[in-house]
Amino acid sequence: MRIGILGAGELGRNLAEIFCNDKNDVLITDNSPELLRSVSEKYDLMTICGNGATSPVLKKMAEHIDILIAATGDDPSNIIACQVASNLGVEKTICRLSSMDYFSEVGNFIPSLLGITHIIIPEDEVSEKILSSISHLSVIEKIEFDAPDVEITGFKIRPASPLVGIRLKDFPDRELLSSLRFSALIRDNKFIVPHGDTILASRDEVYVSGKKDSIMALLEWGGMGAESPQRKRILIGGGTKLGKLLALKLNDLGYDVRLIESDPQNCERILDELRKNIVVIKGKPTDADILREAGVNGAYAYISVMKDDEDNILSCILAKKLNAGKVVNVTNRIQYQEIVSAITSIDCSISPCLVAVNSILKLFTTQKSRISALFHRTNAVVLELRVESNSPVCSKMISESGCPPDVLFAFVMRNREMLAAVGSLVLEKGDIVTAVSDYDNLKTLEKLFSPR
Repeated sequence: MRIGILGAGELGRNLAEIFCNDKNDVLITDNSPELLRSVSEKYDLMTICGNGATSPVLKKMAEHIDILIAATGDDPSNIIACQVASNLGVEKTICRLSSMDYFSEVGNFIPSLLGITHIIIPEDEVSEKILSSISHLSVIEKIEFDAPDVEITGFKIRPASPLVGIRLKDFPDRELLSSLRFSALIRDNKFIVPHGDTILASRDEVYVSGKKDSIMALLEWGGMGAESPQRKRILIGGGTKLGKLLALKLNDLGYDVRLIESDPQNCERILDELRKNIVVIKGKPTDADILREAGVNGAYAYISVMKDDEDNILSCILAKKLNAGKVVNVTNRIQYQEIVSAITSIDCSISPCLVAVNSILKLFTTQKSRISALFHRTNAVVLELRVESNSPVCSKMISESGCPPDVLFAFVMRNREMLAAVGSLVLEKGDIVTAVSDYDNLKTLEKLFSPR
């Protein structure tokens, strides 16, 4: 594919890395020569320095691309770039926005009218990801796919769970196990590919792939089922746009929501915007006394959404120390994600950049192979690989496919039906295999799935 990326910021650079690793032709543009120099030194791609929302720059880009991803932090620039690129013949445009306020159903003023194929709103998707993790105290991450009933769910095993001490090949519910795949495991901050002899331990972070109903059944079996939200207390640290959005959504679900904001003027604005039954507390979320006043002791969850990563980390550590239940940290700078994930007192760390990356990756049709998602908790990727008629893996059982030992096939999509990737499954032409791996195995996997 020929892909153009507008903006060499955090999102643009991460997309460039992924698309270059996937052997695509990538062109990236930005006003900053320094950013472009930095990205061009790392990856094999083209660069254009200039304002990507202007016709001269977009005309140069349009000659080399079929897809434009407008990934800057400036909404009007992204909208204009997509509109101009579409008029210049670019086939698909993906627009990153902070909200849908620029469009209206009234008068049919919709994105497609401006040539925008897809819109990504990271804050909306981050809020949904947080809500998903809040529904189960043990869930730390969910990765979704094109098939609406298939996902990879990561969860932390509680000390009292019946999963503790189980050897995977001895799992007692064989029927349930046949519909799932234990796809990854994080223990002591190390990524492990589980196998039959792996014994699960308390505090392990386990990733399971399969149909949503089967995964929920496993969580119930393991003593980690969903809990009723009614009047459970949730604290939100930070009156940011994301904080206000979360407060409204959690209130709608029936939680007792308390939002902490340090800026007195912003507190007044938030009180005017939000409903009266959402409590707004003036003070710093990094202040232990303020957290106590807000009711952090025994709270169902604490979510820190401030713009400063150091404040978020400190606030989360304090909340856990003061006996909050589940502690969720929003990590704004992706460089911090690995550090935050290693802090044991933070149960769940969500990166808006990674959320946006994964949302954009889902919009790309699977070809021979592609990276379809990045993990939040570890340096691993989810790959989708198509079985070709004359590839080394075609007509072979998974157990005989030559898959590297530190790669795991999570599931197989065949004619839009999900099949568990058990060792006896014979791979057929056209199958889409979803695998969990790290970057080091990409070339080996490509060889296995490429035509001889």
